[in-house]
Amino acid sequence: MPEQPQVILSGFADEAANQKTAEQQFSAFAAVGLQYYTIRFIDAGDGVKNVMSLTKKEIAKIRHLEDGYGLNVSSI
Repeated sequence: MPEQPQVILSGFADEAANQKTAEQQFSAFAAVGLQYYTIRFIDAGDGVKNVMSLTKKEIAKIRHLEDGYGLNVSSI
């Protein structure tokens, strides 16, 4: 029997957080059991930025937080 395709549920995490901090976004998604999110606007400690404007240091911080919350990026 062929393997069934996997369906990935994802959402815009910045819609779940008032201040758009990474911690707020990730805790909201973890609270409802989602493992994937679309990253758009996020505050990694130096103000809200579009994902394409993040520094390498901010990206590293976000990746570390994603691991802690059990999250992965589904799309940009």
